[in-house]
Order: sequence, then C-alpha cells, then structure tokens
Amino acid sequence: MTNILTITPYKEFSSIGEKSFNFISSLDTIDSAKCFNVFHSLQSNYNKKMDMSFNEKTIDIDICAMYLNAENFVKTKYYSMGVYEPETENNYLKKTYISYLDSLVVYSERQKDICNHLNKNVRVLRPSINLEGLLRPLKSIDRVLKFYVPAIAKTANVDLIVKSYFKSFSSTDNVALGVLSSNPQKDVERFNKIKDECSTGSENSYPEIILFQDVKDMHNQCHCCIDVDSTYKVNLSSLIALKFGNPVICLETSSIQEWLPESSCYKLASYEDFVIDSDRDFICSGESWQMFSLRSLSDLMRSIYDDRPSLRHKQNKIVKEYYNIFDTKNSNSSAKELICF
Repeated sequence: MTNILTITPYKEFSSIGEKSFNFISSLDTIDSAKCFNVFHSLQSNYNKKMDMSFNEKTIDIDICAMYLNAENFVKTKYYSMGVYEPETENNYLKKTYISYLDSLVVYSERQKDICNHLNKNVRVLRPSINLEGLLRPLKSIDRVLKFYVPAIAKTANVDLIVKSYFKSFSSTDNVALGVLSSNPQKDVERFNKIKDECSTGSENSYPEIILFQDVKDMHNQCHCCIDVDSTYKVNLSSLIALKFGNPVICLETSSIQEWLPESSCYKLASYEDFVIDSDRDFICSGESWQMFSLRSLSDLMRSIYDDRPSLRHKQNKIVKEYYNIFDTKNSNSSAKELICF
C-alpha cells in the first residue's frame, strides 16, 4: 500500500480548489494507494493551524503530493510531487520552486513540453472532474442557437469573442451568446462600447447577449461552449460542458484539445505569440501564449449556425458516448503512473 500525503486547498471554492479535489479523487481510484488529505488554504492566514488528521508516527508516508501555487512548493523528507499548470511558455520565474521536486504533474503533453526545462521528471495526468448526474437529455435548438462563454477571466478573451459574435450575426438571426457575469450593469456598458467599436449597424441591429450569473444555468440552457483562453491551462468549464451534452470550441494549440474526440468539439485555428498584458507585474523575455484571429472565430461560429445538423450530431455523440470521458475513473491508469518511482 502506497500512503500519499496530499496538501491542497481542496475545500475552497476556486479553480485550483476544485482541481485539487478532482486530483485527490483521481488518486483515490488507485486500489493500492491511500490518501491522507491536509487542507492548505490559498489564503496563508488560514494555515496557522493545519489539521493533520493522521499520526505521522504510526503511518509511513511514501509520497507528499502538493497541489498549490508554485511558490508554496517545498521539498519534504518524502518523495515530493507537485501539480502545476503553466499559463504561458518561456516563463522561468517558477523554476526555483519547481526544479527540486522529485516529480512534476501536468495535465497535457503541451504542458509537459513547456515544463521539461523546469523539472527533469514531468508526468501527465488525465484531467478529470468529480461530478455525477448532471447530464441533461439532448436539448432542443430548433429556433435559437445559444453559444456561451462560462468564464470571466481576462485571459478567457470574452471581449474578442463578443466582437467575433457581433461580426458574425445580426438581430435577424436566431442566435444568442451567453456570457457569465459578476456585474451585469457594468457588462452591459462594456458590450455597448464594443458595439460602437464594431460599427456594423444601429443599436438594435446586433444579436442578443444573455448575461448569466449561475454557471450551471448557463450549461443547462446553452448549446455550444466557447473556450479560447490564451493560457495553456485546462479549464474545468470545458470538462463540465460535456456533462451537459455541449460541444466545445477550443484552440488547436490548447491543452484541452488533446483530450477531446473530434466529434465532441470544434478546433479553432490558433497561433502562439508574445504575452502582452498590462495586468502583469513582469513578463519574461520571449514569454508566449496562444491567440486566435477574430475572423477565424467569426467564420467558425457562422458555420456552426448554418450547419445545425452537424451540431446536433456532435451533441448526440456526446450524450451517447463522451459525456463521461472526464470521470475520475478514467484517470486511473495515468494516476497509477504518478506513484511509480
């Protein structure tokens, strides 16, 4: 039996919190392993009294697995494993925290390529999500086809998606774009400004945008998920989309495209370019991420709209074959490889 001490923020409602919970669930599928989970908050002031729910004197720990921000990784007296998803390529700022780990876990071959210079032992774990019973029957798209963006981060490129959408459609088309919003009033003003930038017609000539504040409602009511994030991370929204029977538009240079069957997604032509971001304190020389052409996304959205039978076929394939491909049980074989050393 391999005893694994996990140190993660698995109780927190955040992207890394949810992913670390799914990481533990993957390890739990290994019959020959037992996890002892220690909660480590992303907010350091909560970590003064960490709950060590096991007796270190009576249990021999073999592996310490950490799913934390890279700067919180430590080399322990056990085999030390860290889970890390690079946002960009050629960012060397995390190397100090990562290089001394015994192994580094990533979620795609693309991420592995990026991290090979950060650690000599990089391993790929199949992404998974621990959700049950969320799949809806095949949804009707007889009249209004709804694309949607279940993310609000700047790197999700929501503004670029909206611009492509406005360039693709008009108010006469039976189409809508769902956008996740934390501040509806501010977002209405934001999208009105984009209308002025696009200058394709009067205020009433633009297609509909629906603002959602509940991501589950968005997955339930919409039909085609758009994940064109500039980073190389695997977004949980794409994994969840398949649970709801929704195909995913993803970048052909992304991490998630490695795991999606062709008949469950649409791959958008993309390229890699320098990182330009005013919100970052420091950008490394040569640091790059993935981008796409507004024209390419606009054309793809229009082709999906014009070929609804093809979208229906993808929905049908997901409902019948692919809705569970990211269940934790399917990450069992790659999880087993993590503990072989």
